[in-house]
Amino acid sequence: MRGRIVAIVQARMQSNRLPGKVLKELLGRPMIDYVVERLRRSRLLDDLVIATSLLHADDPVADYCVSKSIRFHRGSECDVLNRYFETALICEADIIVRVCADSPLIDPDLVDELIEEFLNGPTCDYLSNTINQSCPLGMNTEVFTFEALKQAELYAETRYEREHVTPYIYRHRCSFTVHEKHYQPDLSNYRLTVDTQEDFELVQQICERLSTGTAAFGLSEIIGLLDANPDLMDINANVMQTRPEK
Repeated sequence: MRGRIVAIVQARMQSNRLPGKVLKELLGRPMIDYVVERLRRSRLLDDLVIATSLLHADDPVADYCVSKSIRFHRGSECDVLNRYFETALICEADIIVRVCADSPLIDPDLVDELIEEFLNGPTCDYLSNTINQSCPLGMNTEVFTFEALKQAELYAETRYEREHVTPYIYRHRCSFTVHEKHYQPDLSNYRLTVDTQEDFELVQQICERLSTGTAAFGLSEIIGLLDANPDLMDINANVMQTRPEK
């Protein structure tokens, strides 16, 4: 049995470089709306839940979820690992798919590809395309078992491991079977995540040019657009990525 597969989307209003970005209006809709719509097109996800914090600053995220009838859980601001664990426990997830709310262009086909590999490939506790990254930033997806998350919740001690959810798992390969997804050709030079105003402007340009009222376009269409219009990539070319250590 494959178990219950749940996408848990990490979302909060506070951001050092672009505060309020998850609800920032993108072509008339909150940016997180695109993440939700895209993940709901997945063939393999059984549920989708937003994990936000108990801070008053994150009340708008909870209000958004209520208005859209989206399941959500509010937990610790800083102990994101505990917030994830509580969310997974409440929604009875057997397999968790981790996506962040700063990925409005996430491709559900890519997500399903990772889930299928997790289910049907060599047995593992954790699979992601984020270690030694070769996929575009903004397509980052992690798939792992509830049992692995439970072990991380029990034994992770450092602030870094508590803030970033999965480092305890992929750093303790003596305890977990960790697999990495690599892409050919390497597409890591395409920056499709939203961390700054420049990132947002690029995503806005992509959506304006490819959207036909829905967010149905996928990664291949995005890459085709950027390759045909290399000036678009200049919009956020100078943005430096702040990423967790692996």
